[in-house]
Amino acid sequence: MPNFGKGKAMEQRVMEKKDVKSFIAELIKLYPSVYGPVTKGKSFSFQKITDPGEVRFNYIRSILPPKKLIMPQEECLMKFTMPPEPKAESVVNYEDQVIIGVHPCDVKAIKLLDLVMANGNTDHNYMKRREHTIIVGIDCIPDDYCYCSSVMDLRCTEGFDIFLTDLGDQVLIDILTPKGKELVEKVTTAPATKDHLKKQDDSLDAKKKMFKAKINGPVQILPLELEGQWDAQVWEDMGHKCLSCGQCVIACPTCYCFDVEDKLSLDLKSGERVRKWDGCQLADFAYVGSGENFREEASGRIRHRFHRKFKYHIDSYSHTFCTGCGRCWYYCPVDINLVEISNRILAREVKCNP
Repeated sequence: MPNFGKGKAMEQRVMEKKDVKSFIAELIKLYPSVYGPVTKGKSFSFQKITDPGEVRFNYIRSILPPKKLIMPQEECLMKFTMPPEPKAESVVNYEDQVIIGVHPCDVKAIKLLDLVMANGNTDHNYMKRREHTIIVGIDCIPDDYCYCSSVMDLRCTEGFDIFLTDLGDQVLIDILTPKGKELVEKVTTAPATKDHLKKQDDSLDAKKKMFKAKINGPVQILPLELEGQWDAQVWEDMGHKCLSCGQCVIACPTCYCFDVEDKLSLDLKSGERVRKWDGCQLADFAYVGSGENFREEASGRIRHRFHRKFKYHIDSYSHTFCTGCGRCWYYCPVDINLVEISNRILAREVKCNP
């Protein structure tokens, strides 16, 4: 698998906080596309930046995760012409881009997607965009819906090129890749001292105490706890609440299911093969041509999603595929959340009646 920001930090430096805008301005000059969190109504969204003043580093979460810039919501995979002269040509759209302001949970999520997309049948569209993407991470402050501390290490050590930690009047810069080092050299910085590193440690320790939502046990044991709980009451309870709107999977930073459709031109002479995001919580996701729906009940779909996050992917990749960003919980209209489900599974409640 390609090494997208993995290993010990090459270097740690410090810049004055007042110079951050100059740094973003330099990125805009150097790259055709720079994306960052900007205000969108009362929320935040990763959008293309043309002015450093647009960037908002004080956001809690974006509406959609920054994965949308590496795995677009809809993209053309192939263009083709119809008989009598059939022809097909693969399409990979990409450009050099920088994503700035990525929180640790989303940095981890992209790292997990890298694992999936490079494994087995490599997803060349994803990998090409990933190779041409620079990630600049930033630290964050949790709210009531965040539970990153239960599912991942709060210290971000991989998956980025540069990581910025707010130290007050200064910003600590963790440089992980040669690309990141090259960018940092464009602005004035100084070597980080022991005092700077201690401030970073203190900041992480303070952050750990801020989390209100927590899973009551190590997530590493959830795959074992799920054994024998296929008919647990929690699936029925959540299924009765679920509206099957799909907001949870569309907002999730590690979901990667998609649908593929061939779109013909009006003259029926040419067309495009397009893929677009899809989700296992939608009622017709498991509907097949024979008329069978393999997960017709919402309870079965919720159980499947939970197993995907806390069992199947751990079995395959040794990683929990939930990063605790809280988007699924925050955007769920009926307050279904993976923290409550996890804690009920860990409590081993009585099974449903047959």
